[in-house]
Amino acid sequence: MTPQMVSGLMGQWIGIIIFVAATYFCYEGIKIEKKYKADKGFVYVTIGGVLLGVGGIIFSIGTKLLGF
Repeated sequence: MTPQMVSGLMGQWIGIIIFVAATYFCYEGIKIEKKYKADKGFVYVTIGGVLLGVGGIIFSIGTKLLGF
């Protein structure tokens, strides 16, 4: 395996871990908002989680294209 392939593989794993964590945070944020009728703070947490998920997807796709 070349160093570029190893970098791409690691990027995929890191990207998917970030994506899974972001999905969990989004789910928990929405659950809290519905249960407690939370204020704007929880909305921002949810938006941050979604953006983190999008970033993770972009990161994993980018490294996939570079690595393999």
